[in-house]
Amino acid sequence: NGIMTKRTSFSVVTINHIANRVEKVPTSESHNQMFRDEINVMKSLEDKGIDVGLLDYDLGENPKIVTRYFGSHKLGEAIETASPRGKNNLITGLIEQVGKIHKAGWIHRDLKPDNIMVDIRPRDGNHRFDAIIDYGIAMKINRKQMDIHNTAGTKFFGHSSQKESDFNASTGQDWFSLARIIALIVRGSSIESLNAEIQISQTGLDISKELRGLEFDSEVADCLSKLVEESTNPRCDDLDTV
Repeated sequence: NGIMTKRTSFSVVTINHIANRVEKVPTSESHNQMFRDEINVMKSLEDKGIDVGLLDYDLGENPKIVTRYFGSHKLGEAIETASPRGKNNLITGLIEQVGKIHKAGWIHRDLKPDNIMVDIRPRDGNHRFDAIIDYGIAMKINRKQMDIHNTAGTKFFGHSSQKESDFNASTGQDWFSLARIIALIVRGSSIESLNAEIQISQTGLDISKELRGLEFDSEVADCLSKLVEESTNPRCDDLDTV
């Protein structure tokens, strides 16, 4: 009937494809504050003109988040079929959206393919970025990562600094994650194969040639390539990286 429910570590998510709505509730009371924090982040972003699809919410004893359903697929389902133009679209859209979030004073801190929604164009592969979702561990820029759900992140995409309770949240954490996502898009590979390539790299991945092949001009290609190199070299876990 067009309705699907799935359970994650923190939430029960009900996706209604007919009504184009997503409803999310906590799995336990221990996650209620995390939900309230996420709602406040989303409200703040909406107030600053950033569309996060917030349709309804409940900040009370039983927190609830209702959003519009974005895109047709998650990013991970679009990488292998993306054309060069599609890869350019995805990378450009992501950079623009992350920049808007930072300008509004927030850091997402959980950027990964599962939290990026895209519109797949199966005929020509010219896929398009649609939205970033899941603001459950987002924080204000330069806020100390004291709360237990704020010392979190997703392995491979999240920088090690996010596990440090005395570290201040940095926009560099998002750029670290985004750089690895860009490498994944450009290579058109799986996380496992990209991680294997990173593990044997001595100086980080150089994808400047591939980026120019996606019609980024040389200055942008070099900048993005440097970002990827910093996020994939053997010292990338150092706090200096962010």
